[in-house]
Amino acid sequence: DHQLTLSLMREVGYEFAYMFKYSERPGIVAEKHLPDDVPDEVKSRRLQEIIALQNELGHASNLRDVGREFEVLVEGESKRDRNQLSGRTSQNKVVVFDRIRENLRQSGSGERLEEVVDRSIAQTLSRSIFTSLTTFITIAALFVLGVPSIREFALPLMVGIVCGAYSSVCLAGAMWYILRTKVGKKESAKGAKAAKAAK
Repeated sequence: DHQLTLSLMREVGYEFAYMFKYSERPGIVAEKHLPDDVPDEVKSRRLQEIIALQNELGHASNLRDVGREFEVLVEGESKRDRNQLSGRTSQNKVVVFDRIRENLRQSGSGERLEEVVDRSIAQTLSRSIFTSLTTFITIAALFVLGVPSIREFALPLMVGIVCGAYSSVCLAGAMWYILRTKVGKKESAKGAKAAKAAK
């Protein structure tokens, strides 16, 4: 049954799930008709395998959304950092986004673009580091304490978290600035040439 559960999860590709190990509750049908004959350590191991698979499926789902635009119902400031905003997409995915766009709107005409980017990254730096560090510690604990199948999954996750944190803190702002300035200028130049040719 456990392998069938994992197989179904892979087939459906759930974006998120509520996961608990089985425990009898007084007065329900399961207590009367389904004996609790699975040892607790087996339940815990199976639950960890389910959680690991769901994390993988959720991560894959999030990667499919990279580069796409969504309408977001902004619910307010992020609970972890008031310098960020938090909301939900129509698929009920939580979105926390940096304030570069908000800072661009609020910036004065004398503030350079790179200064806005630097300020926006500084506002969200602590949250980025703390979130990555907390996730890394959790996965590291699974790597140290988990069964071999969990360890095989946890190691690449830890590498991915480190790479993701590095790119968020060190590369994302620079890449955004380059794309905004260099690519934006090229597109503007192409548009101007096309307009001249039309005349």
